[in-house]
Amino acid sequence: MNWRFILRPRCTSLMVSVVIHGILVVLMAGFMIVGGKKPSVVDVQIIRPESVHLQREFPKLATSATVNTSSFSTPAIRSDAPLQASSRIAAANADSFWSKRSSEIAEFTGDRSNGNDGDRSQATGNASFFGVPANGNRFVYVVDCSRSMQGSRWQKARAELIRSLHELESDSKFMIVFFSDECQPMPAGELQLATEENVALASEWIRSARLGWGTKPLASVQLAHLQDPDAIFFLTDGEFTDRTAAFLREENSSRGPAMVNVHTIAFHSREGIKLLKRIARENSGQFRYVSADEVIAAPPVKKVVR
Repeated sequence: MNWRFILRPRCTSLMVSVVIHGILVVLMAGFMIVGGKKPSVVDVQIIRPESVHLQREFPKLATSATVNTSSFSTPAIRSDAPLQASSRIAAANADSFWSKRSSEIAEFTGDRSNGNDGDRSQATGNASFFGVPANGNRFVYVVDCSRSMQGSRWQKARAELIRSLHELESDSKFMIVFFSDECQPMPAGELQLATEENVALASEWIRSARLGWGTKPLASVQLAHLQDPDAIFFLTDGEFTDRTAAFLREENSSRGPAMVNVHTIAFHSREGIKLLKRIARENSGQFRYVSADEVIAAPPVKKVVR
């Protein structure tokens, strides 16, 4: 038997086995070395974001609303038998001086009531408006012309106003101030003698007066009070929330016996009756409710003396 040929393959196989196992041992050792290392520590820093400041500026809110009446243009509301327009009578428009704030009205008209104490001391006449009587010879009519007065209310109120003017003595003085969300006095802007001509001109202006929108009587009442009248007739068909009542109370409390009597009329509506009663009580006036079915006498017709 030739042992040399038998041992050669066995040696070769052994050598291959040794090499392979050696490689495996090296690889396993390498894995063990690598796997045995501790993982490196990673420091994580938590950064909190700084406060974010918004750069956007929000618009400031308006503290008060301004009514632009130019967008509310409406045709004149006339009575059944309107007079022709006179060149001497022009209804106050929304852009006129009289639509300004009451403080500006007071500044402009404050000197007009000076020297009127003599007229008040000789107060011997009388007037009536919707059955409410008043003594004296200086009268101011403050009448609601808000949108709720449209229709028969507006016609009846103007008819009674014209009738009342025609009943005044010629030596009495009168002034008319309509109110809505604006103050709308008659064009003269102050008390006028109740002559036939002045009453006719005032009646013509009353018939051409336009209705407004809201119910804010304060400026009109302030203007009326500045005329130093013996009495104010105050007519409205709704509620109002401005300082009218407080103004009248404060002004009259400082006048003592010379206080201005304020007569209040709730017209075709029971809204605001409680407040109107209080205003009359606090200002030595009378209160009256006028219902919708009450018949209003037609105003007399007088010719203008030229």
